[in-house]
Amino acid sequence: MTGRRGRGVLLAGALLLAALGPAGALAASEPDKLDGSVVTPERSGARHLDVYRTGGVDYVDVNEVARIFRGTKFWRAEIEKLVLRFGDRRLKLTVGSPYVYVDEQGTNLYAPVRWIDGRIFVPMSFVTDVVDPIVPEAVAWDAVSLRLRVDSSDPNIRAIEVSARQNGVVAELRLADPLAATISVEGTRAELRIPGGVFVPGTRAAGSGGTLVRNVTTRQDGGEAVVTFELAVEDVSAETMSRTSPPRILVTFREPGGELPLPGYEGVAPSMAPRVVVVDAGHGGSDAGVSAGGALEKDVTLAMSREIARRLRDAGFTVVLTRDGDRFLSGDDRATRANTASADLFLSVHANAWFDDAMTGFSIGLPRSAGGGTGDGTFRAWGERAARTTGDEDLCAELVAESLETRLALPNRGTRRAEFAPLAGTGCAAMLLECGFLTNPVDAARLTSPDQQAAFAEAVARAIAAWRDQLEAGGTP
Repeated sequence: MTGRRGRGVLLAGALLLAALGPAGALAASEPDKLDGSVVTPERSGARHLDVYRTGGVDYVDVNEVARIFRGTKFWRAEIEKLVLRFGDRRLKLTVGSPYVYVDEQGTNLYAPVRWIDGRIFVPMSFVTDVVDPIVPEAVAWDAVSLRLRVDSSDPNIRAIEVSARQNGVVAELRLADPLAATISVEGTRAELRIPGGVFVPGTRAAGSGGTLVRNVTTRQDGGEAVVTFELAVEDVSAETMSRTSPPRILVTFREPGGELPLPGYEGVAPSMAPRVVVVDAGHGGSDAGVSAGGALEKDVTLAMSREIARRLRDAGFTVVLTRDGDRFLSGDDRATRANTASADLFLSVHANAWFDDAMTGFSIGLPRSAGGGTGDGTFRAWGERAARTTGDEDLCAELVAESLETRLALPNRGTRRAEFAPLAGTGCAAMLLECGFLTNPVDAARLTSPDQQAAFAEAVARAIAAWRDQLEAGGTP
């Protein structure tokens, strides 16, 4: 095997005499190349994994590590250093060195980073001991079966906002699902731990903690999300409160001798207007949905759902995506996410297909019975949220259809009620939106165009915002 420049073989085992790389390849035994797999809950062993074993140490391509855990790579060839970034965590590696620096904190891997077949490889301990604690996924390596098991988790902590109040500070964590938390204070450091919490990548605290909270940082610690508050003084009192409608965690900090600062909106009666929308990207993972011309429904629905969610947030809604990646979800999973989010609207996004490629247009599906509701034409109440009626649901469908027709001049294939599987079990207003036919060339070009996806999403979001405004005004069309 050779490095990038020159010839030679690499040093085996843990013996490290000099830099192992293109500038200084040393004679050693050849590593054994083995075939392994990445195992996920969706598709067991579906992804091939190259493993190199030498001196009892298993190595894996650093590019695979970055891809599996959605990291970003920065390579400095002149000094043979690599930086991996996962969220706000930085991992620094050097070819030939057994040390990795995590945010400037050094850790010994007991085996060097290596060049193998012109690529950078890291010991498997880098994945299991260093990467595992800082990413949302849970990782396990089976050296006998050569299987790297990755159990994925969807992000459920979407934003953190800090605001200074009289005598203290309030930090609000906005969630996709209700979560509990504990907080501990030691000196000028407060640590909030959230079991089952997963940050949206790149999550940072917004707002200002005034003179009491100097800095806020986030990190993943195995199966917990951790928020650390750097305080200006000692003897600060801290309390946490969990809320389910909408889901959030509140943390209050009180200066020594001061009154506990409560958020101003606590105790205010909720508006009757819809405020929480769950956007469901149809299919996903091993369920690709329909396909035509190289386009997969699961990819189209995810792109469209992200665009719709972005515009709904801009319109002031709290939005939850049932999936924000290529992940399989059962119907029960989707309904549970809608119900635990106390959704006012569940919007399931799909693409259609037919034998005749002339078939075109969008259509809207509504559940035959109102959200699996009470049988008298109303939805079950969820928590303290006001129940919705089938009239609300019909009005939303009417406004969405009108917006798509008038804004985009799209053919409307109608709205109908039926037993749509993606809507089963939801306890709120629910709608299935077929955005067009992948089997129709014109529809397919529109559904796969980022610009057209954005225009479609804008039309849908404006309609849902109009629905909210009309219900808030008393439901008059």
